[in-house]
Amino acid sequence: MVRPKSTFQPTKSYKQYSTSTARSIGDSHYKILFEAATLKKKKK
Repeated sequence: MVRPKSTFQPTKSYKQYSTSTARSIGDSHYKILFEAATLKKKKK
């Protein structure tokens, strides 16, 4: 979808979108790391 340049303001919406996706990816990544660490502790 292409918006006209006059109404297109990428800064706010794009920053919110990028930060939200980065947060969700980071959260899932940290959860995986945390689960792996707990599994390693349980094995020992």
